[in-house]
Amino acid sequence: MDASTRLTTKTSESPSHVSTSSAPKSSGRVKNTLLTLTVLASFTAGVFFTSNVMHTDMSTWRHLPAVQQVSEQFKLVGTFVSSVAKKLQSPGPAGSFEKSEVFRTFVKEKVGNATTVEEYIASVRAYLLNFRSPMIRERPEEYSWPETEKEQVKAETKDGVPPKNKIKKITWYNAPGYIKRVSSLELFGHCPVKDCSLSWSRKDHAQADVVLFRGAPGKTVIPRAHPGQIYLFHVMESPVLTNGHYRDSPWNSAFNWTWNYRVDSDIFYPVDYLKRPSTVPSMDQLRDVMRQKTKRVSWISSNCNVQSQRDQYVKRLQQTIPVDHYGRCGKLKCDGKTPNCSAILNDYFYYLSFENAMCPDYVTEKFYKTFFQDIHVLAVVRGGATYSRFFPEGTFIDAESFASPEELGRYLLDLSQDEARYVDMLWRKAHFVYHEHGNVDAYCQLCYKAHHAERFAKTYPNLYGWYNRDQCKPPRKF
Repeated sequence: MDASTRLTTKTSESPSHVSTSSAPKSSGRVKNTLLTLTVLASFTAGVFFTSNVMHTDMSTWRHLPAVQQVSEQFKLVGTFVSSVAKKLQSPGPAGSFEKSEVFRTFVKEKVGNATTVEEYIASVRAYLLNFRSPMIRERPEEYSWPETEKEQVKAETKDGVPPKNKIKKITWYNAPGYIKRVSSLELFGHCPVKDCSLSWSRKDHAQADVVLFRGAPGKTVIPRAHPGQIYLFHVMESPVLTNGHYRDSPWNSAFNWTWNYRVDSDIFYPVDYLKRPSTVPSMDQLRDVMRQKTKRVSWISSNCNVQSQRDQYVKRLQQTIPVDHYGRCGKLKCDGKTPNCSAILNDYFYYLSFENAMCPDYVTEKFYKTFFQDIHVLAVVRGGATYSRFFPEGTFIDAESFASPEELGRYLLDLSQDEARYVDMLWRKAHFVYHEHGNVDAYCQLCYKAHHAERFAKTYPNLYGWYNRDQCKPPRKF
């Protein structure tokens, strides 16, 4: 993190219970060596100082070049001793943490005596590399088809040309502001099926094969221009935040397809993706990152008093562990030059990725921001998604696994003082990083399905039954 980053409001002081017991103690040899170096260097500087200024008038001694040189000499002494201290206490060659007694003990307690550290690391790495999820991109440079459609796409497309070789016209009727407006070539040019065009004008509704609607505009359904025209319902907010006004209107049975973050939507479009990085930091590097952390828990929120009752949960959590609260709902502010407050996260052991609603598959940027490049903090999640279905074990902490906020707080305190366990989780998490994907993946799915509309023909007779706030579970009572 940039050392120049500053907070405009003072955060809580480093908690007194941050343990340093897990860090290796300096041996007597190291301490004696540092003491000897300090004495010798100070003596040298002192001799220089005495020989130059001992007989100088005290009213002028502060301005002598010799005194200024002595001052610089003492600064060099401090720098020299500090550098030697780091070298004497350095972990040694890469992989030394895995070979340490503290990590070997951790592995023994976790998997037993029959498994060596090397076997443990190899098995975890294999598990992470083989983990598959619709929210993890295996090849970020390509569109990853849903598993159920991959073989069909390969069999039915040749050089990206659909059988009929006809351009399918797609039109936005009321595109949301977060949808980036780019050319059809940019949207479809890389897709396995690319013969589609996109219009941003509702005037092209009559010629469109597929019409995209954000929600249900108005009280009455806009008449279809031709019998085969497909209406698609798009919304990315949770149903708690959408008003569901289509429940008692003709729109409730007017849509053919859905475009949403839910895995069972026709066009699956998660808020974000993860991808696999080109390199993974070593455990030694992550151990050093951990030792530089000075604060316990951070949280950023701008929507207060929401369905998930996360504010009430955090108040309980704060009785056990300190939480620094940023954003409109908190008392702390980030430096305006810091996007999404991300630069502060490395100061903390944990970040609260608490969703505003407990809805199925609803995982937002609150979780993904902890996977930004060079951000090493553990996410504590709380939401309606089954996180273990989408993300590997040991890369996050699920608050729903604990009986109460206080129990979670005690666990977090204990984990932050257990170097082997914490570094193990950071290392697992470091096998994945944030992938900014835009919305081109969704357009690839859409173009393919538009060319195979007969196979994917359907109508939602009760859209509200598929997407409503009652599907979002109420928060547990403690």
